[in-house]
Amino acid sequence: MECEKNFKKFHENVSLDATRIKRIENAISALKTFISNDKKDDERGENGVGDVLIEIFTQGSYAIKTCIRPANKDQEFDVDMVLSLRLEKPSDSSSKPEDNPKKVLRWLEKRLKQNGNYKDKIKESKSRCVRISYKGDFHLDVVPVTPVGSKNGILWVPDKSEGWDRTNPKGFISWCNTKEKASGGRFKRVVKYLKWWRSAVASDKANVNSILLTTLLGNHITKGSTDAEILVEAMESLNSWLQLCKSVPTIDNPSLSEENLARDWSDT
Repeated sequence: MECEKNFKKFHENVSLDATRIKRIENAISALKTFISNDKKDDERGENGVGDVLIEIFTQGSYAIKTCIRPANKDQEFDVDMVLSLRLEKPSDSSSKPEDNPKKVLRWLEKRLKQNGNYKDKIKESKSRCVRISYKGDFHLDVVPVTPVGSKNGILWVPDKSEGWDRTNPKGFISWCNTKEKASGGRFKRVVKYLKWWRSAVASDKANVNSILLTTLLGNHITKGSTDAEILVEAMESLNSWLQLCKSVPTIDNPSLSEENLARDWSDT
């Protein structure tokens, strides 16, 4: 009983507090308003983001509700905002967009910088997004995507180095929600515990990004009566499975089977 009380207290300590959530929601709301109202520039004839916008939604840890507060005071955490856009495509709608990924990211960065609130918050676009930094707190990673033909939920996402990749953020959120239900509402809590350990204890020694860590735990989660029970059983199951692997395992993205989430792992 005392152990479960301690886990509940720990969960409160590592979760985002109400004040920080309010700041994030305000930032998301302001971004949505700006993007929806960003229309064509009559002088240059350039489309605004709002002219080609399909929808805006969050993805990643914040959307899944596995986001944790920074383990160290100087750390920021990211909130992913997805902009689904109508981009130029070949006649086959399932083919990759004709627009150059770097061009799309530069265009998005330029449109955002036209807003005085964002101009000084954007330093440079990242590999797949434009980052709006709220220093010392969090940053919004704005990710432009476009649908892949009629394939439900699958999107093209730009990558500066690799061109266009496929992604399915809503599918991953749905998978996580299924695991949450199957675990009796404890899966996401366990994910938070391990993410905190990775950030506060393992540091850069643990080459396990959030989607990979979440998937590994989801593949080994069970249903139990306490957080401690589920955490121990999941880690024992995961350890047993890894011990059987003679080489780097393939860990499929549960929402996009063609993607191996462990592709960057080495044998070491």
